Amino acid sequence: MKKIKILIIFILFMFVYTPLMLANAAVLEGGVEFNWPKLTQNDRDLEIQNLKDRLFTDKLVRTMDKNYLKEKYNDFQKDPNYPMNMYYLKTGQTNLQDRLIAGFYMKKILYAYGVIYKKNPKHCYYYNAIGNLFSVEIFDKNYNDYPVSSAQYYMNGKLGSVVYAQSEYDEFVYNDKGKFLGRWYQDKYYNNKAKVIMTRELPYKFQGN
Repeated sequence: MKKIKILIIFILFMFVYTPLMLANAAVLEGGVEFNWPKLTQNDRDLEIQNLKDRLFTDKLVRTMDKNYLKEKYNDFQKDPNYPMNMYYLKTGQTNLQDRLIAGFYMKKILYAYGVIYKKNPKHCYYYNAIGNLFSVEIFDKNYNDYPVSSAQYYMNGKLGSVVYAQSEYDEFVYNDKGKFLGRWYQDKYYNNKAKVIMTRELPYKFQGN
C-alpha cells in the first residue's frame, strides 16, 4: 500500500502540467539550455534548497482538518460526472468543454484519474477508479500560469506533496516533509544527482478557454 501511495505522488503531477512535446528536446523557451545534468552537485543541492525555502514557509498548511475538507469539497466527494468521465477516458477524449481529465494506469488498469474544471483552474480533484475523491491539489494561482506552486492534500487532511512548476514541462517535486523527490523535465524524471529514474508519456497540451 505504501509503494502505491509513493507511485501516485510521482505520477499525479504528469497530468497537471505537461503538454505533448518532443521527447528529445533539450532547450527551454527563450533558448535557455536545460543544464541540470551539467551542474555540479553543490549547485543542484543549492537550487533544491532554495526552492524548498520558498515553498516550505509558515504559510504552507501542513495539515488540514478532515471535516473542513469534507465540507468544503462535499460536492466533489463522488465524481459528479463519473459515468461520462469513464466513457471519455476509454475513448481518449480528455479536453472537454468544461473540464480536463486524465487517467493513471497500472498495467493498463485504471487506478486513479484527475479532473480540472476550466471555471476553477486553482484545483485538481483526484479520484480512485470507482469515482471516490481521495485528494485535492490546490494551486497558488491558475494551474497553467507559470511559474506556479501547488500542494496536494489527502482527504484525511494530510499533506501529500508540494510542487513548483517553472513551466508546463519542468517541475520540482517535494514530499510533505520537504524532502526533494525529483525533477520532471519533459518526459524524464531526475533525482538530485541528475540521474533519470523514471520516464513518462507526455499528454496533449491543454488548450483551455
